[in-house]
Amino acid sequence: MKVVVLYQELAGYILSCFEQAVKEFDLEFHVVSLPINKEAPFQFKNDSGKIFHYDRHSMTYSDLENLIERTQPRLIHCAGWVDKDYLKIAKMHHGKVVTTLGFDNQWRGTLKQRLATIYGHLFLKPSFDFAFVPGEKQSAFAQKLGFNKEHILKGIYSADVDVFNAYYYPTKQRNNTLLYVGRYVAQKNIELLWQAFIEILPEIGNDWKLICAGTGNIEPMQHPNIIHKGFVQPKDFESILNEADIYILPSTFEPWGVSVHEMAAAGFPMILSKEVGASEVFLEEGKNGFLFNPTNKEELKQKMKQMAALSDGELQKMREHSHALGQRITTSTWARQLMRAVENVN
Repeated sequence: MKVVVLYQELAGYILSCFEQAVKEFDLEFHVVSLPINKEAPFQFKNDSGKIFHYDRHSMTYSDLENLIERTQPRLIHCAGWVDKDYLKIAKMHHGKVVTTLGFDNQWRGTLKQRLATIYGHLFLKPSFDFAFVPGEKQSAFAQKLGFNKEHILKGIYSADVDVFNAYYYPTKQRNNTLLYVGRYVAQKNIELLWQAFIEILPEIGNDWKLICAGTGNIEPMQHPNIIHKGFVQPKDFESILNEADIYILPSTFEPWGVSVHEMAAAGFPMILSKEVGASEVFLEEGKNGFLFNPTNKEELKQKMKQMAALSDGELQKMREHSHALGQRITTSTWARQLMRAVENVN
């Protein structure tokens, strides 16, 4: 069975989902997307030989139509509603093939979103059989757009769980090190993290370190206790994860956050902003980490100090709980959700 995926920017984890679907259901993917984001330059691979990539920049609407005609897919998946040619393709082929709409927008009830629900009822829902979203807040938005619960698939984002499970060690030496993985951009709130971390060092001890893995348009803050690793390929994470104890993501805007899933599978206690969507699945307050208000530096400092004060045994219990939560979504559950759309369309 062939699937055409109309995407924006690819990431390594979604390719792992494609590969798993190829393995389990013998699917063939034809993926149209923009060039790889320079801030997250993952290495594109095609282990199965059944994932074919097309550069969106070089394709006209006619080229997209030709791709559909040539491949004769059973399913067309459209990521978001930004690309009007993608939406037109879905509209033209809805009823002939299964069509799914993927997005990670959380329902917040803003004026813009309320207006979007009118657009959704008129122009989105009539073109799509299913919405494919990460979690509950996105499911709420999908319902506002006109999708009923039976036509909402959850779990659109999955870490490559097998890779990060391999980084989980039931017992681990404590290194007094926090870890941030993500882009160096404003919405990640990384400058607040750097400031808060430096301010608590006199209280938690100058042996504590903060490792940051990522790139972006924010200049890295230079401090002897802050270590900047640049962008790290998932396959190269093991050495960094061995150095760190606790994962922290302070974003002011984070519709989901696959890195949270990755770190959960690897068995990391977490400190997450309340704006991180993935916290609904992968963080249970007090059991494997803490939530905080990303606009409140003092609250962030308090949570970091609280985590630093935990005993080795308490951290160990948090590691175990995170790892267990990390198994809630996998590339296999992603593949089964996709097949559910094919098997249950009406």
